[in-house]
Amino acid sequence: FYKDSTLLNQEFVKDGSMDVRKFLDNTAKGLTVTEFKRVQLGA
Repeated sequence: FYKDSTLLNQEFVKDGSMDVRKFLDNTAKGLTVTEFKRVQLGA
């Protein structure tokens, strides 16, 4: 539940082998998440 409910621990959509935190640490050095939007489909 925790992994799916927190942004940085969610699976990175373009590469399922890493989570969002690992992507930011490895690929996007210097970037930080300052804002995000929640979208729900089929509601």
